[in-house]
Amino acid sequence: MSLFETRLPASVVPGLVFPGFPAAAATQVLALQAQLDATQWWPLERIRDHQLRQLEQLVRHAARTTTWGREHAADLVDGPLTWERFARLPILRRNDLQSAPGRLRSTAPPPAHGPVSVARSSGSTSTPVEVDRAAITGMIWHALNHRDHSWHRRDVGSVLCTLRHAPEALPPDGAEQPAWGPLLGALGLSGPCHHLHVGATTREQLAWLVRRQPDYLHCYPSSLSDLLDAAPESPVPGLRAVMTFGEVVEPSLRERLRDCWGVPLQDTYSAQEVGYLALQCPEGARYHLQSEAVYTEVLDDAGEPCAPGERGRLVVTPLHGFAMPLIRYELGDLGVLGEPCTCGRGLPVLERIDGRVHQTFVTAAGDRIWLTVGVHVFPSLAPVRQHQLVQRAPGTLEARFVAHREPTADETEALRTHLVARLPEGTALTVVWVDAIPRQPSGKFLSFVSALTS
Repeated sequence: MSLFETRLPASVVPGLVFPGFPAAAATQVLALQAQLDATQWWPLERIRDHQLRQLEQLVRHAARTTTWGREHAADLVDGPLTWERFARLPILRRNDLQSAPGRLRSTAPPPAHGPVSVARSSGSTSTPVEVDRAAITGMIWHALNHRDHSWHRRDVGSVLCTLRHAPEALPPDGAEQPAWGPLLGALGLSGPCHHLHVGATTREQLAWLVRRQPDYLHCYPSSLSDLLDAAPESPVPGLRAVMTFGEVVEPSLRERLRDCWGVPLQDTYSAQEVGYLALQCPEGARYHLQSEAVYTEVLDDAGEPCAPGERGRLVVTPLHGFAMPLIRYELGDLGVLGEPCTCGRGLPVLERIDGRVHQTFVTAAGDRIWLTVGVHVFPSLAPVRQHQLVQRAPGTLEARFVAHREPTADETEALRTHLVARLPEGTALTVVWVDAIPRQPSGKFLSFVSALTS
């Protein structure tokens, strides 16, 4: 659905209201979105050809203006870039970005890309990362945000409620802004947006939603799960969809939302350092990589590309990050590529996102595995309201549980038996009941936390 299907943009030209003449910055974003409307249908080969052309510009810029580029890409200043030459560039890891950001910072970001600001991300380790980015990347973010709204045919003139890290938006009232975002506000297309700090209790969140009666809810998957536990029937009869972000979405959560509240779950995958990475396809639960903004690789442990169906490390290159080029940046996430989508879009498919590499479990033998312990069974064994698995040393695991009533010794033992049967042999397991499990400073809740570095 076009943003202009039900209303026209506000005009900044006196006397001209039909059609609307929006401000220059908004017009540029709309021009980007018009291109995105076309490029999503290109065949993958054509998309990759254009990605390579943009990567060539980025790599040359990095080679000329960054310490990292002079060390690793000096031979790419001249001559065409090929995929084979690009694949020989080293992987950039989060530790590299944390320890020496100056090596990656451009000494001459293009003035035409606009003012440079700093984006900060704590990540799941709460270790801060700072990335320089120019205003042009914000315009691309807005264009992709509009693509997401269009794909899912959202009425942006309606009411949005969002639960996020917003310490200024405390219960009971939270905070309000007149539009879903500054660009939609400038276009005169948006309805109001209400915010509430994710640290509010579930009861406070529900009371707030009942008062606000939103058409759409934007929140973390874990927040949604808590809301569904507390209110199996929708507290908002007019709710149209729930938009999630920031955490891995389990298929069971989609089913619970549909069964309980009768609305779809629409997810996005992004990272503060690089922006939007993938949007959920409007015709299913799989994700389309946002190839116009980011080049994404899925690599095995040997650094070779994974085939569809194989899980690998996600390595990304933001195509327009000239202020601080992040070339072949390993996010720390795992993903699985999929076969081409039946919707007809040429954008590559990400079948699923499995989580953080540093959140994989390290066995007593030193092997790193993806931990699967049947967490969906916990509530049937004991009065479990919330859980978190914590690893502090190889071969050890602490299982933390929050109860909605006093658990019995037999119920605690049932949890232990269930876990032991699914953990690697030799794992030392501790089961503890706690009053609460805190969120990360970013507002995210992590069901598995590892103190071990990758």
